[in-house]
Amino acid sequence: LREVILATQKENRASPESKIKSSFKSIFYNAVNIAVQGFNIKGEVVYWNSFSEKLFGFTEKEVKGKTLKGFFTSESDRNEFKKYLRNAISQNKPSPKREWTITTKKGEVLHVLCHIFPAVLSALPGEESIAIAMNIDITDSKSAKEKTKEMLRQMERFSEISADILSIKDEEELFDHVSQAVVDISDFGRVLISYFTDTPPYREIIGHKGIKKTELERLKKAKMPREKY
Repeated sequence: LREVILATQKENRASPESKIKSSFKSIFYNAVNIAVQGFNIKGEVVYWNSFSEKLFGFTEKEVKGKTLKGFFTSESDRNEFKKYLRNAISQNKPSPKREWTITTKKGEVLHVLCHIFPAVLSALPGEESIAIAMNIDITDSKSAKEKTKEMLRQMERFSEISADILSIKDEEELFDHVSQAVVDISDFGRVLISYFTDTPPYREIIGHKGIKKTELERLKKAKMPREKY
């Protein structure tokens, strides 16, 4: 079993929504085999996770603030993609799962399965929704149905979690839900979500799954200087 610690650090005490959005953004960024991108109403890239860099060949710096005009092999696909983005943001409407043919930085043609849905990833107060596009590479998995099925399950869970995050207000319920979600969409058997502060005891455990009660109590009582955390 492995354990993942998702940490956010702020000078002032943040709201439950702000803390969970920061942690959720970390989950998105480290998603394995799923290219996660965020777009504004203009279709411009505002978020680009690590696997997007690997799949498309472009870094976040190269694409941020730009549209994906050159990625699609047809104009009709590009227009339909933009329509799904607008629907997600203006109508809070997720898109159907759709296969797209895209071109990478190296000129490779790939087939990806895409799902678009609304989300809020920023911890800034009053931040507007963006459209999240999640892509999995199915170029080599046409015959690998099991892999595609698992990726679809992960995409569904991401979509469900995003919707819940926008609606759940109880802090304990919120973090319990996200901890379980991390287990569901990854191969982690144990999850510990910590929130760090500038004042003693410097760390607050705000979410967990798969941690024995005795071990959890030991972790809660553990004391270390601020520099260690």
